[in-house]
Amino acid sequence: FLTQLYTRRYLEDTIEEHQNSGQIGTLLLFDIDDFKRVNDRFGHHVGDSVLKQVARIMLEIVGENGVAARWGGEELAVYLPDRTAMEAHEFANRIRKNISLETEPAITVSCGISYWEKGYNDSKEKLFLRADQALYEAKSAGKDRVRNERLC
Repeated sequence: FLTQLYTRRYLEDTIEEHQNSGQIGTLLLFDIDDFKRVNDRFGHHVGDSVLKQVARIMLEIVGENGVAARWGGEELAVYLPDRTAMEAHEFANRIRKNISLETEPAITVSCGISYWEKGYNDSKEKLFLRADQALYEAKSAGKDRVRNERLC
């Protein structure tokens, strides 16, 4: 309700359906960098405002191209059906840059990207695990960046 984004369950169902009917898809997993510091410094009401701002930016950029969802806490996800990893990387960087420019207080996000292709034995669980690993790589490399599972 807070972010107006889809739920994690809806996102998972969408991915599973698309893996059964589509050819390719990408998952972008975002984490707000140092979100605890925002809550500690400005209060939880500002933290909630930051979440709303990030969600608005994601929705504006993703539009009808995919599904934006709240993954949990300060993690948000975007699923882009029928998009290559390179296209997803461009979406992720656009979201990342706009967030750093359009939020108040200014915050940054890190993003991990994973993708699947028809014909490979893959699952939504594996897709999420790879995106999470890529996100970890982005955080470890200094935050405020995007990492693709194949480029980590």
